[in-house]
Amino acid sequence: YAKDEIQHGLEYDLNLGSWAMPTTTAIEMNATVTDTLSGGYLSLYTYGGSNPGTSSLNWVTGQTVANAAYVTANQSNGWIALYNGSGASADVVLDVAGFFQNSTL
Repeated sequence: YAKDEIQHGLEYDLNLGSWAMPTTTAIEMNATVTDTLSGGYLSLYTYGGSNPGTSSLNWVTGQTVANAAYVTANQSNGWIALYNGSGASADVVLDVAGFFQNSTL
């Protein structure tokens, strides 16, 4: 779905609203980091929320690594946030696998 260079120490906001249904509550994805110039971690979390201070994946310098992640989507617009907690930029690739919705039976 998306690949971009994420600068270190910054939040990057990603609009998944055009892909998600209006009732989407969470997004399932595979997150990959590559071209890592420094060891670090990536946090994926709800846009507009605070950075939880936890990692969705971790890496060492020069490593390409992937991990499955489930991220709660912002309920008003479908956005998520990413944070690169390393000492340098890293390329991040996100592959959306699915969406979760609230349902009323």
